[in-house]
Amino acid sequence: MKRSKRLKRRGRTYKSDAKAASGSSSQNADASPVRSVPDFVLLPNAHDQFAIDRLRSAQVGCLKVDLFVRNDPELLALLRNALVAVYFRAAEVRKLRKATKRQLSNATSALSCLKRAVQRLEAVSSDGRDGLRMLLEGAPLNDEKGEREVNEFAGNCWTIRLGIMPNVAAPA
Repeated sequence: MKRSKRLKRRGRTYKSDAKAASGSSSQNADASPVRSVPDFVLLPNAHDQFAIDRLRSAQVGCLKVDLFVRNDPELLALLRNALVAVYFRAAEVRKLRKATKRQLSNATSALSCLKRAVQRLEAVSSDGRDGLRMLLEGAPLNDEKGEREVNEFAGNCWTIRLGIMPNVAAPA
């Protein structure tokens, strides 16, 4: 009796699989394709983004710029594309310009503060030795009471110091 059921099962065609396969393809056909992000969205200046969007989406004759080229839609499109290119070039120039004196003085001040912070973090150690001596010599042998052991706080400060030090020591 079991064999007859098996034979029936083997001879059966699976309609549910065919429906599932066709249903998934119809779902994909209804899905809209993902559009790419417009190029002007990545500009750092919001005013540039708004201006470029307005230049690209406004109807012919709606902008004051359109008055420069009257009755010629081809020249109007060229003018608007040229203005969009100007916005992109201006953004690139602003990005690549030299640092101001104020930026340089703030960076110099921050670097000196970081150097002082590294010195202070090194002084946190209850051992009394600098980092290189601690690493080379190991634990102090004459500390019978354990007063000069590195506690958790000093260990955390040491970790912070090691994280800051490569940035402070890096050449400018």
